[in-house]
Amino acid sequence: MTPQSFAFAISPFWPIAIGFFGLGTGYFIWGGQALFGYPKASPEVDRTMGLWVSGCPDFANSSLAYISSWD
Repeated sequence: MTPQSFAFAISPFWPIAIGFFGLGTGYFIWGGQALFGYPKASPEVDRTMGLWVSGCPDFANSSLAYISSWD
């Protein structure tokens, strides 16, 4: 039995998918805290949430801009 190999077509839309992944990560982090109320809001929690919510999506979108410039 011979092993099968698959070749997928190159999509021009994968950088957009990375950007939406970053956006969804931000909504997931902030939305989970807002929906479930855990951890309780305090200045320390708000500061940490702000760092994570702005850091994760921004990293994904900045890497998206970098990768898109490879053409």
